[in-house]
Parts: sequence; C-alpha cells; structure tokens
Amino acid sequence: MTEQEIKKLEILKVYESFNGSYWYFLEYLYEQCDEFSEHDKIYFGYAVLSGMEQFAELGNIAEAEILSLGPKVWEVPKQNWTLCKHYDKVVSIIEGN
Repeated sequence: MTEQEIKKLEILKVYESFNGSYWYFLEYLYEQCDEFSEHDKIYFGYAVLSGMEQFAELGNIAEAEILSLGPKVWEVPKQNWTLCKHYDKVVSIIEGN
C-alpha cells in the first residue's frame, strides 16, 4: 500500500476483546462466503492481538471471524474510540506520521 493510499484511510469500526486484542477497521474491501458466515465482510485494518503491540500489523481482517468469538469481543462505540489503546498509533499511521 502506498503512502497516498494509507492517507485515504479512516477508522470505520473498532473491536476490543477481554484478552487485550484490538482490531481497527480502516477500509472495506469485499464480501466473501466462508466457514464463519455466508456474508463475511473483509476489511483492511490494524490488529493488535492479546495486547502484544510489538507484533501488531496491518492486513486483511474478516469481521465474521471476530464476531464468532461471541461475548468475548465487542464493537467499541465511536464516541469511545479515543479511549482505546493504540488509537493514537492508528491515527498516526493514517496521517502518515
């Protein structure tokens, strides 16, 4: 992804889990049928799994896979995004800093 393409991104959704994982959805890519859902939406985003920021990465995220975790994961309301861990890091990536 080029620097220009990254600067066009914006945070669309944020998911959080009890184990410290965060998923920031930055761009809707496509819909697919898989083992998790007949209508799984795939996003490009930033993921920090189990709170291990040193292994955080940008890549494709399947929303249905996250939702399959049930009550262990939830969508963060937009008004609370700034309170999420790693929010500032994601904003700096989007802004190219």
